[in-house]
Amino acid sequence: MTDRTPYQDAIIRRYYENLDQTAAQRGLDLVSDLYLATGKKRNSLWKRAAAVLTNLGIKQEVIDSVIESDSPERLLKVLQQNEEKPQVKK
Repeated sequence: MTDRTPYQDAIIRRYYENLDQTAAQRGLDLVSDLYLATGKKRNSLWKRAAAVLTNLGIKQEVIDSVIESDSPERLLKVLQQNEEKPQVKK
């Protein structure tokens, strides 16, 4: 057993409850960064974008298509479509 207080348990629970929203926000931040980035930095950001999309449960075919397109607009569109899906509470 861990020695966490009920307050700490509540913080941890809320963190995991909002993990999807946090990942989506990270993706939106990456869109902004991709517009401004070039070279190696842009490649690094696309790798991070792929990780975010994977964490959001986006199909691998869609992820590959977005990364291949090298289009921040396409990434934004996929993120917006994911946001519009009804979220199922576990």
